[in-house]
Amino acid sequence: MSIPQRSYVYLAAFVSFAILLQGAYGLATDIVRLETLDMATWIAMIIVGLPVWFGHDFLGSRAVARHPDEAGSVLRKLYVNGALALAALYVFAGALYVVQDVAGDFDGLANVGGVIAAAGLWYYLWRRENLEGQPGSRAQTVKRWRVYGLSVIFLTSAVVGTYWIAYGFAYAAYNLVFDTDVLVDAQDFQDPLRTAAGWAVVGIAAWAIQWRAVVTGDEESVLRQVYLYGFAFIGGALLSLWGASATIYVVIAKIVGADDAATTAIYFRQFILPAVGLLIGLALLAYHWSVIQRDSARPLSHTFQYIMSAVGLIALVPGLMGLLVTILTLLTDSDVLTTTDGEGEVLAVALTMIIVGAPLWAAFWWRVVNADPRSLVRRIYLYVALIALGGTWLFTLVALIAAVLSEILGQGSGFLGDALVPTLSIIIPAVAFFAYHVQTLRQDSRRAPACAGDSSTALRMTGSAGAHPPHHVIPAPPYVVPPQNRLRP
Repeated sequence: MSIPQRSYVYLAAFVSFAILLQGAYGLATDIVRLETLDMATWIAMIIVGLPVWFGHDFLGSRAVARHPDEAGSVLRKLYVNGALALAALYVFAGALYVVQDVAGDFDGLANVGGVIAAAGLWYYLWRRENLEGQPGSRAQTVKRWRVYGLSVIFLTSAVVGTYWIAYGFAYAAYNLVFDTDVLVDAQDFQDPLRTAAGWAVVGIAAWAIQWRAVVTGDEESVLRQVYLYGFAFIGGALLSLWGASATIYVVIAKIVGADDAATTAIYFRQFILPAVGLLIGLALLAYHWSVIQRDSARPLSHTFQYIMSAVGLIALVPGLMGLLVTILTLLTDSDVLTTTDGEGEVLAVALTMIIVGAPLWAAFWWRVVNADPRSLVRRIYLYVALIALGGTWLFTLVALIAAVLSEILGQGSGFLGDALVPTLSIIIPAVAFFAYHVQTLRQDSRRAPACAGDSSTALRMTGSAGAHPPHHVIPAPPYVVPPQNRLRP
């Protein structure tokens, strides 16, 4: 088929399949529920969608039978994998309701019918897709987009559900044991726990099914590395960092007097939420790190280190700004040793960001500080940092100059506290880190020719990939041609 024919056939097949899927799901749900309110709409959708989908799907299947290369068509794979993803999402959403109903009201199990209908359509497409296979790299890429995209959705559901279930039980248990003044009503936890149970159980099951297809045998895929590093591993790291940061903040807030907990039991109850986040984040890190260790190829390891360096820098620089603004505010006040509630809270947040951001940035930046200066990821990291830091101190300097001029012209008031202290607190860290990254770029520019020379030397000695034997250099002309009589045997 030509490209216009493919576009029409597969687009029409996908749209009609979506109509059929919605009609079948709704009709099966209403049949189990014994309701007829929307049954006419669902039947109409099936009457329209089924023949249109069957006809266009048959055209695509016939094209595959006549021309086997059609099985590797990108448009066909987009249609099939898009329909599979849509049916999987219907099964996922219906299963959420089923699990919630099982945990509470059994009268609401009508979605079982819709789940069965959507699962049947999904199985038909999945079975045929397995028989066709994925001939060609482009067809495999389309399948990877479906698998890893659904894995992101299902893993997010599993983490969110597990998080709130663990927090709910920990919160209730703590209150029952340590805070007897708080009455824990089971009714208050029933609906949230039912919802969380649905997200956790269905999310874990769906993610395990989806992830099983690519847990081994797809190590060279770039999308796999993006999923592992860019979502799962970094997501676990961020969740762990949030848990650690919140825990540190609660401790520092108590030290600086910014915590308003009335009793000791209420104070320690604040650790439950970040502790659960820390544990779940560490579990994500541990599992996905084991997967990364099993993979033979890890082309994005430096990318991950630059991303974590950026996360640490994003926490460190604002933390230094908050610390400076608190110190300068205290120095300009008449009572240096007394802090207000607002200043204490700012100080607690600033110290938390510094404690978390400084070791994170130093640990990961130290690993790549002397990396290849020609790396694209390194240049992106450095230039983005320069743009962010430079823009910060530049616009803040404009505000400072405007405040100075307003004070000179007699139009300002409270210059020292309203303008000078906040702007200096922002400019000093921003300029310091801006200068450091400029110096790093200058060092990279000096190291780049040496790295290029080393690479070219290694290339001449070992060949293009370093795995071939040294090549022989042919002398340049002019060449001496032997006399004709010497060419005869």
